Amino acid sequence: QDSGGRGLAKRSSCLIVDKAAMSGKDAEMNPAKVLEQCISGEVPEANALPQLLHMHKNNSRAVVAALSEKATAVVQQSDAGQAATRAGAFLVNVATFLDKQKGEAGAQDKTRGNKKGKSNAAESAAALSEVSRPLLDHILLLSGGKNRGAKDKATRAQSCTLVASLAAQVPEHRVAEDKLMEFALDKVPSIREKAVRGLAGLNSSTAEMALMARTVDPCTAVRASAVRGLRVSPSTAATLLERIDDVEACVRAQLFMRLSEQPAAVAELGPAALARLIAGLSDRTPSVRTAAGRAVDAWSEHLGGVLSLLGRCDLTSDEALGEVAAAALAARFPEEGLRVAKLWLGQTTGKDKKAGALPDGPAPVLFARLALAAMPEATREEVLDVPSLVHRTHAALKAAEKSDANSHWQEYLLRQLLHVVALADICDEGLRRQVGSLAEAVLCKAPLPRTPITEMGTTEGTCRMAQSAIDLGIVILRKVNGLVRFQAITAKHQAVEARCSTRVVLLVSEMCMPFETAAGDEGAEGQTFTTRLSLQIQELNGKIEQRQQTKDSIDASKKKALVAEDYIQAQKLKEQARKNDKELDTLQSERQRLVKERDTVCLRVLAIVSALLRWSNSEIRKDPALLGTLDQILLPLVALPALSKEVEVAVVNAICLFCVRDGGVAKGHWSLLLTLLRGLQDVEGDDAKLVPGSEGHFKLQCDRARAAVAARALADCARLHGGFLDREEVLSAASALAAVPFSSRQVVIEPLCGWLLSLGHIFFEEHLKVPVMEVQWALGWMLVEAFKQRRQPEESEVEGKRLQAELAMSAGQKKRGLSWVTRPGEAPPEPKQP
Repeated sequence: QDSGGRGLAKRSSCLIVDKAAMSGKDAEMNPAKVLEQCISGEVPEANALPQLLHMHKNNSRAVVAALSEKATAVVQQSDAGQAATRAGAFLVNVATFLDKQKGEAGAQDKTRGNKKGKSNAAESAAALSEVSRPLLDHILLLSGGKNRGAKDKATRAQSCTLVASLAAQVPEHRVAEDKLMEFALDKVPSIREKAVRGLAGLNSSTAEMALMARTVDPCTAVRASAVRGLRVSPSTAATLLERIDDVEACVRAQLFMRLSEQPAAVAELGPAALARLIAGLSDRTPSVRTAAGRAVDAWSEHLGGVLSLLGRCDLTSDEALGEVAAAALAARFPEEGLRVAKLWLGQTTGKDKKAGALPDGPAPVLFARLALAAMPEATREEVLDVPSLVHRTHAALKAAEKSDANSHWQEYLLRQLLHVVALADICDEGLRRQVGSLAEAVLCKAPLPRTPITEMGTTEGTCRMAQSAIDLGIVILRKVNGLVRFQAITAKHQAVEARCSTRVVLLVSEMCMPFETAAGDEGAEGQTFTTRLSLQIQELNGKIEQRQQTKDSIDASKKKALVAEDYIQAQKLKEQARKNDKELDTLQSERQRLVKERDTVCLRVLAIVSALLRWSNSEIRKDPALLGTLDQILLPLVALPALSKEVEVAVVNAICLFCVRDGGVAKGHWSLLLTLLRGLQDVEGDDAKLVPGSEGHFKLQCDRARAAVAARALADCARLHGGFLDREEVLSAASALAAVPFSSRQVVIEPLCGWLLSLGHIFFEEHLKVPVMEVQWALGWMLVEAFKQRRQPEESEVEGKRLQAELAMSAGQKKRGLSWVTRPGEAPPEPKQP
């Protein structure tokens, strides 16, 4: 009995010890305590997560309740700063870890064949978010629910952070999505940025529309997050591409980072947009260049090469942009550029050409030309075969003379080859003569510049003319004579400049040789070819006017005969009208032929003279051949009868180039330039009455182009020739530029800004004595133009959808944080506090 009693007592004591140990272990297994210890730093997160996983397997509700309790404390103490932020991030990590381990365990059960029943997709998704979903519901309740929010911005920020972090873990949670869209309209930028990051993790059309709306947010961080989170698709491509020209470099960099993550989305980009994106390789900010390089590398790998990528770009509509894109690609892929340059411009055998065949189109020739320009001089000499290049350029020139459907491409090819010829090193005397004859052939036969009349007098138009085949011919001819654009002017160089100008002027004189006259045409002796054609056109104009008056008279008489029922007389008048119309058509056809023949010669001569003035480095007063073109070519062209508007604009442009080059010429033509600019007063309001495409509308465009050229010349001459022009003439240029009609202000904005930046001190000195009201008024409307928000002519479909989404989100009760001003009398009630 004693032994039995001792054994019973021993077992009782052991049981008491086990119960005490179990009670201590239960205390240690308290999830709230584990969370508290980890948040306070007593227990590392790596040790706390396995403990919480074990607790969750035994009692999942207790773990969820503890997480919800701690989330309440975190939201209530959100003003604690970094401590509250770290605690909230830890709670999200715990919920994500537990759901991830639950999903992995379920996947292992399935692989082992442990199938106790079939579950649908919704049940499996709910199982994967067993902890995150109830925690998210609790945080949404703490944040106030729909259309309600805390007044304290720190509380809203903490709630937004938790909701944004958990929303990506819980699929198809509509309430969380609505709350994030509400946070995306908050007045605090940091809250909007957190909400945008949360919306980026949701795959829904509503979240996509909200992100599109935030791409134009005033805050840089919000725009950058929205651009990075927005997926590239047909509906979002247009919105993303608007951020190419964002003023902040981080937004542009995030755009390229997003595009690099979706290389297959290059199919959604248009040719012009793709060229603009590739031009990002030359962005002014290094971070943007790096991000653009990643995107370009991904596209090149996806499409199978650099030429395939460049071939998808629009290189001909905006040639300047195309050249920037091609130059950036040539600099990034030098080995590919060397290969293409050898195939296009070097000596290659038939076997090599067959092995490395290049695609058709402008991409290979442009890429080869710019890759050649980026090479060192020694490598360029090894690659380039100048004799074959000259022969190929002659063939392209001959093909470009034809007027067919392929002429535009041949003209583009000719200009690219001429650029390469201008790069070539010409040392051999025989080769120098060949290149010189090529340059003269280009001046005589190359297609004329295709600068639109609306671009005359603008920077874009000037750059386009400087890249024409005629200008390239002048550049090559100067290179043959050993001249470059910028060099010190010595007596030797001036003599070479004068000799080159004389050669060009002699070439022009051959185009304007006296026309062979008949034996009885004594008055035509000594007349130039263009003068004789102009007189013939003037005579035809008189005959056409007579026929037109006869036609009007016959029509009036025929109406009277029909009213008097004199049908015999009406029939006679009808036959006379038919005969008169036939003669009128013949005269008009002949006039059209003569005008085309005369204008072609005049425009070519003016293009050559203008190109010579643009590229020559000669002192005009020491170059009699160049100075003589003003009195012997330009001024006689102005005096031609029946002069067309296109020739008028070209003549004015050439005279303005003379004025910019020489102060004496500028002073002598100052009144002419002022008259041309003030002529805009005569056409004020005519554009509203004329139909676009009509003859009257074309004449109006020519008048504005003429005034634009004169305006630029006035500003340039006033800045360059201060010693030749007196103070009154300088101020008269500003007054004329400032007093243009409202409809023509765009013509003078750039010249007037240039005048004010260089000569503004003259205006202010004079304004202190006598107010210059015109210039003062111009300063006011230029300030308005600088800050005016211009509306696009047509909103895209994507923009319309985005605006509709914004209106739909703000159509109901006014949300807290919305920065718009509420109309008086429509103020919504204050939001309820949770």
